[in-house]
Amino acid sequence: MSVLIFILYSSKVYYYKTQLTPNTIWVDLEEAADMGVLDEGKPNLRLAPQDEALVGNVLCDFKTIDDNETAPDECMEKEVTSVSMMS
Repeated sequence: MSVLIFILYSSKVYYYKTQLTPNTIWVDLEEAADMGVLDEGKPNLRLAPQDEALVGNVLCDFKTIDDNETAPDECMEKEVTSVSMMS
């Protein structure tokens, strides 16, 4: 399996691309810090990067180790806005 991982230090973005899926995913580490996801005491998070449904910024797709949804409030607000815009 071929995997390409790179970090743009200037913009603090972590990119991940695998040969198994056509998608490139990324996490904006500055956005994660602003949302408090990286704060001390927060639960450890995981992501299955081989999931073909993932595309683009996957910050809101992380889950805790025990599979609980952990999307920050900001993610929920974006989701509600996108759903209401589609209606």
